[in-house]
Amino acid sequence: VRFNNSDEAPSSSSAMSAEDDGPQFHLWRRWWVLFVFSALNAAQCFQWITFGTVSDLAKSVYGYDLDINLLAAWGPIMFIPFVFVSGWLLDYFGLRVTVVMGAVLVAAGGVVRCLTDVTPAAVWLIHIGQILNALAGPVVMETAPLLSAVWFPLNQRTLATAVACQAFNLGTCVSFFMSVVLTKPSQLLIMLRLGAIFSLLVLLGAVAYFPSKPPSDSGDRRRLITNVEDGTPTFVPDEKPLLGAPTIEIAAESKLDQAKQFWRDCLALVKKPAFVVVALSYGSTSGVISGWQAVLVPILEPLGYSQMQVGYMGLGAAALAFAIAPVAGRISDWCRRRTKPVYLTLYTVTCILITVFCLLTGNYFDVGKGWQWLVYVSSIGAVAVLNLVTPVVFELAVDITIPITESTSCGMLVLLNNVACLAFLLAGEKLNPYALNWSVLATTAIVLVAMTFLRSSYRKV
Repeated sequence: VRFNNSDEAPSSSSAMSAEDDGPQFHLWRRWWVLFVFSALNAAQCFQWITFGTVSDLAKSVYGYDLDINLLAAWGPIMFIPFVFVSGWLLDYFGLRVTVVMGAVLVAAGGVVRCLTDVTPAAVWLIHIGQILNALAGPVVMETAPLLSAVWFPLNQRTLATAVACQAFNLGTCVSFFMSVVLTKPSQLLIMLRLGAIFSLLVLLGAVAYFPSKPPSDSGDRRRLITNVEDGTPTFVPDEKPLLGAPTIEIAAESKLDQAKQFWRDCLALVKKPAFVVVALSYGSTSGVISGWQAVLVPILEPLGYSQMQVGYMGLGAAALAFAIAPVAGRISDWCRRRTKPVYLTLYTVTCILITVFCLLTGNYFDVGKGWQWLVYVSSIGAVAVLNLVTPVVFELAVDITIPITESTSCGMLVLLNNVACLAFLLAGEKLNPYALNWSVLATTAIVLVAMTFLRSSYRKV
């Protein structure tokens, strides 16, 4: 669903427009909705990545047969079949129902994980908690563009998308921070319980106030729908008009019609070459870097880096990515018709930083202590910069797939993201750390070359 103002709409002093920052738009509500969703994103990511950042401590508590890679892999494993369910929920039930359902799953997963630390029951409960949390993954990963389109004016949408998408880095920050400060096994259960309390507070906030769209007292808001028969876009009134105003009756689509339209949209996406390039590019690089970050401790420990050192790398990367996400989003808003140059710049910088990291950690030449800072800078910078691609590519994908809804187009993006993440985590069981590091660089470089041939024009209104 994409909201827009229509030139034919009747003017009214009480009209609430996505382009109008007047008092009727209720600014605090807009930012509260963004805050709650961002908190949900952070909570979900914290629970997903928890055990990968404190792998040594977790194995000392639950046993050394605890499969850290599998705990991380539950995210993409459950995401792949349920991403289509999430997209359909967003289209049919709207933001509120879908986000509240996601918050319930994250809270349930957080509570289940900290019920006990006595094995083997604790290990089973941890896996159940990871699965429940993973079911909420499609919600937090594909909802941001729709939320920004519904709640924010055009000149703030990429900013809102950037904040909502990059909020997961707050959860990553906390998780890597825990890997630095946690030293005793008893502290691990305390951390899990604090995470569960936070997820319950997020659920409370979503239930308290999280409407599907801004409140309105006029019929001036209009909705872009797609004709089921021929696929043509049409603007129709979205809110019930004021009493006495002319009305337009629209036949409601049946659930079967909506389901058919959803699958038609998915098929239409596959037939768009520009979208296929963007989706494969984003999905492969973002998925690989997510999987790499989730198991960074097991990857770098054989190369001589301690859990604390890797914790500082992950903490720095996540903190930097979230800190500069609003700036990058704002810059992208200013350069709305130059999305491709922004995209290519981010990938070029990432390739350079990953190359430096691979060379320094690959024992190709002696790296003294005086150069250790460059290892931190390259790893932190690569993850942070590549994470900034997400809001830019979401906006680019929505642009080139008009009039298909944001939930459908972005759902396909994050589906490929999770496929690549799962592939990387499975490969992590077979490949050595050097090969895993170089695979991140190879994926990014291939995408950079492919994206140079993409043509895009910003058509969103």
